[in-house]
Amino acid sequence: MRATPRRADARRNIARVLDAALSAFEEAGPDVPLDEIARRAGVGIATLYRLFGGRGALVRAVFGQLFEKQVEPLVATARAAADPVDGLVEALTATVEVLMAHQQLLAALREAGGVSFDVAERYLLPLAEVLTAAQREGLLRRDLEMRDLAAVVVMVLATVHLPIGHTPHRRYIALLIAGMRTKEGTLPPLD
Repeated sequence: MRATPRRADARRNIARVLDAALSAFEEAGPDVPLDEIARRAGVGIATLYRLFGGRGALVRAVFGQLFEKQVEPLVATARAAADPVDGLVEALTATVEVLMAHQQLLAALREAGGVSFDVAERYLLPLAEVLTAAQREGLLRRDLEMRDLAAVVVMVLATVHLPIGHTPHRRYIALLIAGMRTKEGTLPPLD
C-alpha cells in the first residue's frame, strides 16, 4: 500500500518543525522541551506529535534532513574525485566537520537511539563505491568493508571535543587512512 502524499500545509509544518528543532537543539541543548520546539515552529504540540510521534522520531528526522542537505553532497564529490583515496579522505573529513558543528544534535541523537538504517545506508553505499575503486587500484587494503568507513567517522568524532580549527581531526583521519593503505602515507602535522 502506498503512503498518501502529505498536504501542502503538513509539508510546510514539517519543514518549520525541523528547522525550529535544529536551532533549538543547537541553542538550548539536547533536552530542549518539545513544547519549546513547537512554539518556535509556530505549531501546537499536538501537531508536532502528530507529525513525528515523539522526541526520538523528531531528532532522527532533524538529523536526516541535516544529513541530506550537508553530508550527502560530500559523498557525491567523493565519487567524482580523480583519486578515490583523496575523495574518501575529503568526504570523511568534511563529514566529521559537519557533525562537529552540530554537537548538541549529536547528543540528542545518541539519546534517541542513534542514526536510522536508511540514513546510514545513504551515506555508506556511495562511499563503498569509492572504497571499492581504491581497492581495485591497489591503493587500499582489500579486506576493508563499508562499515569500516562509518567506524572511522565514529572514532574521530569520539576523540574531538573542541571547536573546528582546534582539533586534530584531520590528523586522526589521515592516521586511520594510513592504516588502510597498502603503502604508508604521510600524516599531516598537529594544529
